[in-house]
Amino acid sequence: MRLAADADAISLSLSDNGAGFNFADTSATVGLGIRSMQERLRMVGGALEIRSRPTQGTQIAASVPLKPSVASS
Repeated sequence: MRLAADADAISLSLSDNGAGFNFADTSATVGLGIRSMQERLRMVGGALEIRSRPTQGTQIAASVPLKPSVASS
């Protein structure tokens, strides 16, 4: 686990060398946990990246900007 911050964003990354899963499998991407993380980050202008492969573990990276983005019109 790594938590970092700079002038622009806070980021959290987690990784393991566990069983992993096939992220391309839609049953893995429609779970409530992943959707909840994506939605919460979206609400604050953040991003979520998940990489996982069977037998090779999982890496999750989340980042949240410290300043709200300005929408251009």
